[in-house]
Amino acid sequence: MPRWTTVSVEGPEPYEPVRAAPGIEERQAERLAKLRAWRCGDRVHRTLAAVTAAAGGDDDLMPPMKEALAAGATVGEVCDALREAWGPSRPLDTQLGVPLDTQLDTQLGVPRDTQLGVPLDAPIGAPVDTTV
Repeated sequence: MPRWTTVSVEGPEPYEPVRAAPGIEERQAERLAKLRAWRCGDRVHRTLAAVTAAAGGDDDLMPPMKEALAAGATVGEVCDALREAWGPSRPLDTQLGVPLDTQLDTQLGVPRDTQLGVPLDAPIGAPVDTTV
């Protein structure tokens, strides 16, 4: 059985970012430059637009994501396309299971999105309460 050692640390835990070995950043930048020179920019932009469109609707995301990656889009570019449709991720309140910037509507007892003013489970296209 493994033995666990408990260490008590006062204050916030020390944070040390992981640093890449010397030369790795330069090599990765060279690889990225070669990829961008090889790929067809118009095709990449077209396929990334398809990812954003699929993310904003009810379409399956996998086919347009696979197409974008096959066209030479980077994972970061695909994530940017998803963020364009969905917005940035927001940390959740662990007790309520709703984004931290969400307030509870006291009359309905339903979590409401403070940016949109509608219950989080409201159907798409529900009227927006502008008094919130």
